[in-house]
Amino acid sequence: MGGADPERPIFAGAALRAGCDPQCARSAVATLGVRSALRRVALALILLLVVTATAAAAPLSLSARDEIAPTSGHLSVLHDPSGRMTRDEVMARSEAFEPIPGTFNAGTAQKGAWWLRLTVEPEAGSGGLWLMQMSAPYTDYIDVYASDDAEGGQGPVAAKRTGSLVPLGEREIFSHLFVVRLDLREGQRQDIYIRMAGSRSLSAAPVLWRVSPFLSEVTFNLFTVAYIVGAASIMALGAVIFGVWLRSAAFAWYGAYLGCAALVILGNTGFATLLFHPLSPVVVVRMQGIWGCCAVAAAAFVVRAIFCADGHHPLLRRGITALGLLSAGYMVASAFGLYGAIAPYLHINLFLLCLTLPWLAAMRVRRGEPASWWYFVGFSVYALSGIWLTLMVLGVLPASPAGTSGYQIASIFTMVAVLVGLATSVRAGARERRDLQVEVLRASQRKERELEEAVAQRTHALEGEVEARRTAEGALIVALREQRHFLTMVSHEFRTPLAAIQVAIASLEPRVADMDAAVRREARRIARAARRMSHLIDAFLTEEVLDRRVMHLRRARTDVAALVMEICQDMAHQTGRDILAETHLADADRAILEADADLLRAAVENLVGNAVKYGGGPIRARLAQVGEGLSLAVTDSGPAIPETEQPFLFDRYFRGAGANSQSGLGIGLNIVQRIAAAHGGSVRVETVHGAGNTFTIWLPYAREDIIDQPGAGA
Repeated sequence: MGGADPERPIFAGAALRAGCDPQCARSAVATLGVRSALRRVALALILLLVVTATAAAAPLSLSARDEIAPTSGHLSVLHDPSGRMTRDEVMARSEAFEPIPGTFNAGTAQKGAWWLRLTVEPEAGSGGLWLMQMSAPYTDYIDVYASDDAEGGQGPVAAKRTGSLVPLGEREIFSHLFVVRLDLREGQRQDIYIRMAGSRSLSAAPVLWRVSPFLSEVTFNLFTVAYIVGAASIMALGAVIFGVWLRSAAFAWYGAYLGCAALVILGNTGFATLLFHPLSPVVVVRMQGIWGCCAVAAAAFVVRAIFCADGHHPLLRRGITALGLLSAGYMVASAFGLYGAIAPYLHINLFLLCLTLPWLAAMRVRRGEPASWWYFVGFSVYALSGIWLTLMVLGVLPASPAGTSGYQIASIFTMVAVLVGLATSVRAGARERRDLQVEVLRASQRKERELEEAVAQRTHALEGEVEARRTAEGALIVALREQRHFLTMVSHEFRTPLAAIQVAIASLEPRVADMDAAVRREARRIARAARRMSHLIDAFLTEEVLDRRVMHLRRARTDVAALVMEICQDMAHQTGRDILAETHLADADRAILEADADLLRAAVENLVGNAVKYGGGPIRARLAQVGEGLSLAVTDSGPAIPETEQPFLFDRYFRGAGANSQSGLGIGLNIVQRIAAAHGGSVRVETVHGAGNTFTIWLPYAREDIIDQPGAGA
């Protein structure tokens, strides 16, 4: 695999490491002086350790009973600011090494490289093959200089390279762990030099193992990591499904966070390098940075969804949203290998988030909300462990296995506590919805009973009103029928004497021509009165016919052009007015309509009669084809109709202010509109100041929704 030595042991296990990948870049925490402050604190702690440790670090004694030997308290450190010193140059400055009381943790406070020195004294029965695990998950390059002679321990010094940026095939042992082989001889002291360099957090807790217990530890850690990653992945998938199903942002974001956390654990334990082999370690490290940014962003949105929903903490909601979006934006920088530049700011986001968690959870407890105690305990433990780990990664606190393992345990506890809290909240919400549904049902039933009673009362009242209205409508119908019959009877009875009067006037007109002016004037008055009476009777009879035949038109082929010409000539002869009839049609067939000739004649007579009555100049009647119908436009030269009166011109019995000097009932234009509507047409008026008024009636050639009644005809 990947060019590894076949004789080398293959370790596919994983050492359990906890927490988010603290890939801090060279620049420590920035913004508002925090960077310089943390750097000073880290340097002060390192100098304090150097000053207080005046004695040389004690050698690590190995006995025959030892199977695991931590190196804490047995390490000395030397800082190489240039990062270019060789092992020989370092050995020449052996007096410059300073002992450290615990494990090594430089954080991100210094540039260059760090050299660790470990002196080992194997006792009788403790020599032979040992494995040294570095426990430095965020260190890019680790070079171990030790003798590679198993028999004497005095053989040539071999440089054994490992680290997160070292490909698996170039490591002495093909494993996701940083492990090298040591050959120790009994009774002989041996100095082991370890060079550490990288752009991320530098820390190490070397441990010496015998092969058998190391394999057992690796197997246990493999099972533990697999269990944690598997559980986190299953919970992530379940939370996302529940979030989509319940439309819960908290569940959905928590599922996203758990998924990112599972990926971060894979990266921190070294499994990502193994799983993506032979992908370049540089790409894997960039992926780890993206996962870390995504985890912090998802955590911010989880906090917002749980604690800042429903209008709670609006200012804090905006701040947490900004933290989440900023952390998500850092993923772009990580993808281009710039994680080192944004890592301090990412850790500031995580640090601030951890500071707010206990306070937000305590506010929920104070309000007595469901699942508040689960949130308080889970998030408080996570916040404390997260702050501890962040300070440890930045070098403010000394590195210790308890820090990483404590953060891992806190993460597991938080996963369970938050998931239980979310489930409790959903259950409480479901209970509230059920109670609300019961209350709504009761209110609905109560309102339904009240509505039934009100409907019964109103129905009883309406029955009386309906009966009274029916009686009134019946009386009105009878009255209208009697009125129509009366008008028809009167109109017919008036026609006989009126006809006699008109005949008498026609016979007297030639005889009074030679009489004096007074007699001629009275004769003309009698003639005008007779014509006015004739028009009124015609109007009444036309309306009665229209009411009776509007639903049963007597349609027949009607030559509209001939009809218009006849009416215009008759009225011109009767009134002595200049009435011009024009026809603008492509052929004579275009003038034929399927229409009720009697009603159409009444409509044209009313339009031309109105023009004669209200206009003193010439009158023009223009017939033309417009669309799929015929248009008759009658234009007079009378005064313009005011715009305020135009909407009411076709109302029954409406007469404008300018019509008071003329006789009439105000039903002529209404009759025209009703006749046009009965034929599926329309009528409109157009007024031009100083040029008269134009009334236009338009009738279609055919209407599909009007079917002639049986027997209808001319």
